[in-house]
Amino acid sequence: MIAAREKTQSDVKHATLELVYTRFKAPIAGLIGESTGYVGARIHCGWNYPCATAS
Repeated sequence: MIAAREKTQSDVKHATLELVYTRFKAPIAGLIGESTGYVGARIHCGWNYPCATAS
């Protein structure tokens, strides 16, 4: 009985996570893309150059 209840809770948790993930996948991917682009520019231009912030 307890195992069944735990499974249901875990299924609900999983479904909720999936819903949140699909809802925010694009914005999160955009944020990650921006931050990796920024870091990439920093590495490419060197840490002291302002061209990193222009990207």
